[in-house]
Amino acid sequence: MNNLIMLGAMAGGVSGAAGYLFADKVHGSEKVNQIYPVYAVIFFGLVVQVSKLLPL
Repeated sequence: MNNLIMLGAMAGGVSGAAGYLFADKVHGSEKVNQIYPVYAVIFFGLVVQVSKLLPL
């Protein structure tokens, strides 16, 4: 259970930061607050799927 909570916390933090940075690079500063949640959800799914491949 602790591994699941830690995975969710790490995936949430990493995906939020990566989504914000990616949206800023692609769409510029004026639209970053509107579009970064979409990228954060995509990165969250990627982090969770990649973690299934790793032996935890």
